Amino acid sequence: MQKENYYMKKILLMAIMTSNVMCSLSSANPSTNVAIVNHDIEMDQVMDRFISVINLRASLEQINSSICNPVIPQKQIPAVKNYIDKVNKFLSSDELINGIKAIYRKYFTIKEMETVIAFYESGAGEKLVQMLPQIINDMYTEIINPSLNKLSVELNEELAKTIVIP
Repeated sequence: MQKENYYMKKILLMAIMTSNVMCSLSSANPSTNVAIVNHDIEMDQVMDRFISVINLRASLEQINSSICNPVIPQKQIPAVKNYIDKVNKFLSSDELINGIKAIYRKYFTIKEMETVIAFYESGAGEKLVQMLPQIINDMYTEIINPSLNKLSVELNEELAKTIVIP
């Protein structure tokens, strides 16, 4: 059951993290392009502040390290270790951070992001940043895992009913 939880968490985490967002600029007017580039530079600076204020890299490391270690057969350890190393490398990569920033850019203006940053710099925001990894861990251990375990048992029971032994 612990092994299933590990893989479910890794799959969920990878599904969330591997969404690629492509941003493109197109305009025929050079002065518009300059304004867009200036806006992008300002947004990049705001997004860098946001990533820093929410302490995203440390949160990703803490979330990743809180995922339980799997029980795996000895001969599969090198392949799984290699996979986990690749996941850890991705979770600490600029590629991930830039992807997350691009997603926020889709939904927030510079002014809105500055408001969000102001919240995260407040006492409540700082506490949220500090507690979020533990909150996510508690959601997994207290809500998600028990529910998925129960559903897994139900699925196995249903599947067992369909097995025909000749």
